[in-house]
Amino acid sequence: VVTWGNTHRGGDCRRVKEELRNVKHIEASHTAFAALRSDGVVVTWGNSFHGGDSRRIQDQLTDVRRIQ
Repeated sequence: VVTWGNTHRGGDCRRVKEELRNVKHIEASHTAFAALRSDGVVVTWGNSFHGGDSRRIQDQLTDVRRIQ
């Protein structure tokens, strides 16, 4: 996954760069992104007020089949 643009709107994925592997689908809000990996894990980045930081619930974001 390659990101660019405004850091506060998802243009910087350095915090989760190592987790963004085997990505099969990406969804976006106005300022945040969610990536679904092939192993069912969801990784988020971007504006934390709009869903870009899911660290507190990361243990619940496994075995996910679809994001939208």
